[in-house]
Amino acid sequence: CPPNPSVPLEEYAVDRRLMISWCRRLVSECGFGDEIVHTAVSHADRFMSSPSLYEYAKAHYQLIVITCLYVAIKMDSPSGAPTSSDVSHICRGAYTAEEVDSEELC
Repeated sequence: CPPNPSVPLEEYAVDRRLMISWCRRLVSECGFGDEIVHTAVSHADRFMSSPSLYEYAKAHYQLIVITCLYVAIKMDSPSGAPTSSDVSHICRGAYTAEEVDSEELC
């Protein structure tokens, strides 16, 4: 997954690598295919590349990636997808189910 060159953040590349690693571990532990990570990161990259969302995306990058992973899993395996409450639990409460649901609507 090469970084999106239109995102002008040096720290984005570091955070992105960490989030990809976390996503890969999670999908592997849950028995989902690695292609879900590619889909999620692609969606997150597109979101990050929007100039009008730059400040928001910079402040909420982790939530954006987590939500994109949640959506990718729901698209790939609707019957086996976690709930937003499950996602909140997986993230150790860093984000509430309501925050995940709200981000999904963006």
